[in-house]
Amino acid sequence: MPPPLSAIDAVSPAFEQTKRHLFQPFRLQFWARLAVVAMTTGEFAFPGSWGGWNHWFPLSRQKRLSPIFAELPKVIWERMLHFWPLLAVVAALTVILAAMWIYMACVFRFILFDSVLAGECDLKAGWPLWKPQGLSYLLWKIGLWLVTAAVAAVVVGIPLLWAAVTGILRNARSHMALLILGGGSLLIPMLVFLTAVALISLLAQDFVVPVMAVEKVGVLEGWRRFVPMLRREARAYTGYVLMKIVLMIGTAIFFGIASFLAFLVLMIPLGVFGVGVFLAARAAGLGFNYYTFSGGVILAGGMISVIIYALSVVFTPAMVFFQSYANHFFGSRYPALGVRVFPAPLSPQAIPPSPTA
Repeated sequence: MPPPLSAIDAVSPAFEQTKRHLFQPFRLQFWARLAVVAMTTGEFAFPGSWGGWNHWFPLSRQKRLSPIFAELPKVIWERMLHFWPLLAVVAALTVILAAMWIYMACVFRFILFDSVLAGECDLKAGWPLWKPQGLSYLLWKIGLWLVTAAVAAVVVGIPLLWAAVTGILRNARSHMALLILGGGSLLIPMLVFLTAVALISLLAQDFVVPVMAVEKVGVLEGWRRFVPMLRREARAYTGYVLMKIVLMIGTAIFFGIASFLAFLVLMIPLGVFGVGVFLAARAAGLGFNYYTFSGGVILAGGMISVIIYALSVVFTPAMVFFQSYANHFFGSRYPALGVRVFPAPLSPQAIPPSPTA
């Protein structure tokens, strides 16, 4: 095993391993399975949305909108209210599917680690193998989310509730200085806390998960074994975090552009297909009822899934690289992982003789 690698030194072997896994040779089935992992864990790049910028437009420009377009959301909403039972079912199914997705993402995090380490991706065998560690990781993440929500409620929620009860929010112009000072005093500690939460999540994902996988232990035991290593080399792990931020920025730019182009290309056939279905439904005289509404929801869900999977395919190399980067950096410090990341070369005595010798 080599000496501990710095955050910079770990980049090159991670890049070389990514090339070997994905391109030497190119294995379509392996790539397709890794794309499922990227889709499930959320490790895919999605182009940024510009929809949130419309509130910067002047109000006078909004007033010049056509009355038809101004009333269109209201008309659609009133029409949708006729299907409120179905909407309730869709909302409930969405919550259930989101919970299942989160659980699957925790299990697939270990499948990703094992796949990059072994160079093979077996989803069917990996699911039962990593379910115990995935469940432990899920419970820990739920606890972290609950703590985050509780802190946010105390730091931000209680002051906002007090401002609402005392009438400060109703007379915001009269208390502008208080709102600015109070908001700033609340924003800074909240940002510090959220940064700490993000850092804890990163350490758990990149270092505690490997400990859990290699030692077959739960998340609390994984933290107990990792924290002493973190204390011994705090400066090295700080450099890793900073280097990963730099790498993530570069990756976001490159794969963001690639994902956006893939999104545009994919929207052409999907758009043609959607328009074709709509015109076919109109030609058949189908009205807006429970059946057509359900079919539209299913069709929309299928199209969204296709888009997400296509973006996952594009982002798979970046996902493999970042996992390999964490494995090489941590494996050079953690012998139980290092023996798999840096296998010892065969000694001359262990090399079998050639048939012609």
